[in-house]
Order: sequence, then structure tokens, then C-alpha cells
Amino acid sequence: MTSEINHTTPTRQSRRNGVRWIETSHHREPAQALLRGNRLRRGATAAGQDATVGYDFNCPTCQHDDQVQSVPAIRASGTATSFGSDYYSGVGIGPSGLVPVFGSTTIERTRSTRLAQSLAPEPAQRRTGKLILLGLILSMPALLIAVAAVIGIVEPHKDVSVPLYILVCMGYVFSLATPSLLLLTAAVLRRRRNNRIIRGRHAARSVWNAGYYCHRCGYCFWPYAVAPGIPAQQSFSPNDFRRIVWSAGDYANI
Repeated sequence: MTSEINHTTPTRQSRRNGVRWIETSHHREPAQALLRGNRLRRGATAAGQDATVGYDFNCPTCQHDDQVQSVPAIRASGTATSFGSDYYSGVGIGPSGLVPVFGSTTIERTRSTRLAQSLAPEPAQRRTGKLILLGLILSMPALLIAVAAVIGIVEPHKDVSVPLYILVCMGYVFSLATPSLLLLTAAVLRRRRNNRIIRGRHAARSVWNAGYYCHRCGYCFWPYAVAPGIPAQQSFSPNDFRRIVWSAGDYANI
């Protein structure tokens, strides 16, 4: 009587007729095949490249990757925000005259390294609330004069020429409204600028997220072409890198 010895590697346990035994699984890939597939899935290959060739994350200048770091990681590690309290003092006007005023307020401080600032994905937003509020406050005298001028036109004085009165009132109102108009115009321009940045943020972020920086050489690069017109495997200074990213968002010239 001869017996055959099964040399297959046991990989899965099953149970037949109440007996627990081990059989080979035919639904699992070898470990090396899985590792090879994982390497290929780490990044999709660019158009025209061999599907079996992965991306090269070495710095194009020094050909090393030990000092290479992604741009979003540099931006996150180089920016810190802190909150605290601050105190202020001044002089106010009360029923009895001038009175001292003291108080406290919560402040927010954001500190960034020079490198993190140079790799910003977009320009800083400019606030418009204070300009609008100040412009509305400065427009009150002009509105009051305009109301008084309308009343004077409706009930004109006998010795006053109505056309001349209208011309003088218009000039006076315009001179009082000029600071308010300038502030409101600046607020509108800032709002347009902010909206332009918001519209191009998605396109610029997709390019910015794929960038890398070499701490040894001080240059940025893209391992692959993330968008049309974005050069791959070329070294750029942080300022040039930022210019390319902002150009992708169509707000490089603001």
C-alpha cells in the first residue's frame, strides 16, 4: 500500500463530515503579486508612461528622496494658530464728561514660517466688513444734506434761484459723499477679488496638493504632470512654484 504526501501549503481551514482539516485556498494571490500591485496603485501613471513604472519621488536636482516632503505637510507643520486674551484702555464720553474705559478681548494669532508663507496655495482673503460699515457711517451727513435739499426744492424760498440751489446742493452732497463712495468702491473691489480666489481654489488646490519640496536643495517639483501645462520632474523655487499654482487658479495677477 502506497500513500501520497500532499506538499501544498495550508492556508485555510474548513470542516467536512465533522472532521477539521486544512486545504489550499485558490482565491488568494501570492504575497509578491499583492506587493507588486500595491506599488503600482500608489500613484496612477501619467499618459504615455509604462503602466508598470511608478512615479519617481526623487528630487530632480539632487536625485535623493530622504529630504523630500509634500507641500501640504510643510504648510501644515509651519503654521500655528493661538488664542488668548488682551486688554485695552482708553477714554470715553459719559454724562459727566470724559471717563476712563478698560476692557478685555479675545484675540487670534496665526504664525507661519517663511517657507510655509512662500508655499501658500492662494492669496489671503481681504475683509470687507469694516470698509462697508465705515462707508455707511460716513454717508450719513451726505444723506441728511440730500434730504434737506429735497425739502428746499419742494418748498423753495422766494429769493433763491431753484437751479442754482440744486447745483450748489449737488456739489455739497457729492463732496460729503466722496469718502463714503471711495470706501464702498474699495469694498466692492475686495469682494470681487475674494470671489475670484474662491472660484479658482479647486483647480489650484489640485495642483498644490501634488507638489513636493526638497529640504536639501530648497526646490519644489511635481513627480508627475497633474494638469496640462504643469511640468513634471523639474525643479522650481518656492516663489515660482507658488506662481504656477496661482496661475492654475487664475488669480496669479491679483
